[in-house]
Amino acid sequence: MIDLYISLRLIIFIPSQQKDREKVIWTGKEELYFTCWDKCLSTCCGCCPDDPDIYKLTGTHLSIKHVDVPRCGPIHCCCGTKYHIDNVDLSHGTDVDINGVPPSCCQQVCCGKKQEHVVVKSSGGQETKVLKLTKEEGSVCCRKILNAVEVMQRMERS
Repeated sequence: MIDLYISLRLIIFIPSQQKDREKVIWTGKEELYFTCWDKCLSTCCGCCPDDPDIYKLTGTHLSIKHVDVPRCGPIHCCCGTKYHIDNVDLSHGTDVDINGVPPSCCQQVCCGKKQEHVVVKSSGGQETKVLKLTKEEGSVCCRKILNAVEVMQRMERS
């Protein structure tokens, strides 16, 4: 009877716990440029756009998706797009910092916006990931990553 109760309890609770762990807490895109002028110059007025990294934070991992589009000079090719997703296990997170990056003097004249680079260190500081975000997103992302790291480390200890 007890074994049946435990089995039923596992069947009921494990899927809900998995949903909680896989729930997306935050998503963001890499901030590539400080100004619209900077973007216009780098992408031939938007004809040859760059592909920003895509960030996704769940309860257990930080995923960084990097798309590698084949190009012929600045022009995108139609096929052969590759990507890789780098998953950072938050239970091994050791430090999360924010570095404020101001635009250069020339970019400030053109209404350049500040960026925040969120630096996530894990595995004893040997692995470092940098998330390039807008000033508003950086502090929000940092707080959410710190909370997720704390939760994962508490789960690892118990």
